[in-house]
Amino acid sequence: CAYQSPLARFAVYRGVKPSVRDMVFSWQTTGGFSPMKIDLAGLSSVVSPQAIVGLDQMNWLTVVDGASLGLTLVSLDTLAPLSPPLN
Repeated sequence: CAYQSPLARFAVYRGVKPSVRDMVFSWQTTGGFSPMKIDLAGLSSVVSPQAIVGLDQMNWLTVVDGASLGLTLVSLDTLAPLSPPLN
């Protein structure tokens, strides 16, 4: 039996005992996924990221901003832009 939805996907294979009517399957998860979010709007009211490139040596991201024609450095340690942006 295969099941697929936007939130889960799994397959149940034949077990030791045969299936019976109204049998149910359930699972419990712990933890979960929390997305990483970096707010670039705090730097300027007009932000238009054109490219994002990682700088592994510094543990930063570089964000090329097409609106201000500048470069913003983002710390991956704090998930916050380093100020001031470079124009």
